[in-house]
Amino acid sequence: MKLVVLGSNGYRPTDLGQTVCCAIPELGIILDAGTGIYRLADYLVSYQLDIFITHAHSDHYGGLVYLESAFWKKFALEALERDAKLGMGAIFKSMKESLPKARVHVAPEVLDDIPSYFRYHHDNQYFEFVPLKDIEELTGGARLISFPVDHTVTCFGFRLDKPGGSLAYVTDTYGEPDASYLEKIRGVDVLLHECFVTDDDPEFARRSGHSHITPVAQLAAEAQVGRLVLIHLSVLRPEAGEPELDRIQSIFPHTEVAFDRMEIEF
Repeated sequence: MKLVVLGSNGYRPTDLGQTVCCAIPELGIILDAGTGIYRLADYLVSYQLDIFITHAHSDHYGGLVYLESAFWKKFALEALERDAKLGMGAIFKSMKESLPKARVHVAPEVLDDIPSYFRYHHDNQYFEFVPLKDIEELTGGARLISFPVDHTVTCFGFRLDKPGGSLAYVTDTYGEPDASYLEKIRGVDVLLHECFVTDDDPEFARRSGHSHITPVAQLAAEAQVGRLVLIHLSVLRPEAGEPELDRIQSIFPHTEVAFDRMEIEF
């Protein structure tokens, strides 16, 4: 099974990456709905989707506005493959009538912080908000748990376990070896963890509720994860690689930097 990084950036899109969004197509799971969700049509297996939102900052939910266009692209291509004579009007009508609503899982206190104009205008025939549960049983024997992490607003991380593999997704928090969520991520095959701030500004990282690379690598080592993939990357990162990686190889060698459309087997 694979996870696809549809967007790797934090805060805003750049030429290097859309804002953070990860998909597990075989399970119909989306972790955060950043702008990268517009790429979803290229990976959709089913229109039955469960989207899990960590918190109410717009780079994590604003991509929901592109869900309709992602569905439209996929649905229209499939319809035209079946019948090349179909008109766009007929395809659009059929899509509106037949598509199930994607379920957007959001904690009630997080939903309260999403602006009302967004909630009421965009909660339409393509998705609906549902309360985030502590444990969500998924298809194929998979299970997703949510757990709180410290940020400037209410925020959650996620762990997904399935037969034969596991991963954790943690963003918008200060990662450190004794993080409150250490036991929640212990032993996962893949840890996707944010790294929005450079190592030379730890004070800003703490003040803004974000992470820098050395304590995140220390956390990965303490949690004994198999692989660390850095996400929610800085909009100021260089185009050629991640210069800080060399400094932490002795702490946690299995560290990589995410990029848009990266595919991760787990």
